[in-house]
Amino acid sequence: MKFHIYLLLLLLPLSLCYPNDQITIGSYSDKAPYVIDSDSELPEGLEADLVELIQEYMEEPLSYKNTTVMNLLEGFTSKEIQAMFLFTYAAAQVESFKRTRDFFELPLATFTLDPKINYTDYSAIKNFVVSVPYQFASLLKTLEARHVKIQTYYSTEEGLDQLYNGESNILVGDLYRIDYQAHRLYDQEIYILEQLKDAPSSYSLGVTAENPELLEKLNEAIDRIPKSELDHLKKKWIKSPSLEDKTLRDYEEEELQWLREHKTISYAFSANLPPLFFRSDIGDIYGIIPDIFDLLSE
Repeated sequence: MKFHIYLLLLLLPLSLCYPNDQITIGSYSDKAPYVIDSDSELPEGLEADLVELIQEYMEEPLSYKNTTVMNLLEGFTSKEIQAMFLFTYAAAQVESFKRTRDFFELPLATFTLDPKINYTDYSAIKNFVVSVPYQFASLLKTLEARHVKIQTYYSTEEGLDQLYNGESNILVGDLYRIDYQAHRLYDQEIYILEQLKDAPSSYSLGVTAENPELLEKLNEAIDRIPKSELDHLKKKWIKSPSLEDKTLRDYEEEELQWLREHKTISYAFSANLPPLFFRSDIGDIYGIIPDIFDLLSE
């Protein structure tokens, strides 16, 4: 991959422009939910949603193209592609491109099927088996040094199989990918135990150093996106409850089952209690209490 990125820089002309003022954002992601295979003619997935969100804050028309690495290289050299999605934990990518500001983090996370697990440092637990991606050499070395039992896996599906089949108690992996595949493949609820603070990464766009004007425009658009809209987008792609910021371990199993079956909680009100509640002439509800429930929903 590092070779491909450097080859891209050698092939790029010194002056980049984009035809018809359209900016095409490329990607070589091949995993859900970043890119989702579907029968739709329109691209689907987290990346397509991000491009659509950025478009709301840019005057220039944007398009999104998911393709192979080699096609991405050809697209840059032919000026058909002007920017690309970057994972910031890939060192070669960070060095080779001017990165925009991040839209949000893409952390590694630990997952479990047992909401009663209660600890803050999973590496200190000696009686659990932890499934870890085979390529995470530094994490594997840390766990081995602390005598933690380890299972390695080569694909998201394999790691989830280890967890759901009882071969491991904890699964470490990409937050979005594990969460999406777990809900697609299994009925049993999975819980986010914690996000790994010592393994930060984030998602951004990259352009070449020869295109500072585009970098500035993209940064301006990203800066204008309200945090609430980015939070809404994250919630769309993360469905699992988090044990890190919720006290689910304090509930009995019957209570947890009730929460699983009642994803939406309704409440009753009187419309004659201003400023707590108001009803407009067209029937819309607003006031202090609806605002509080909106905040709770977030």
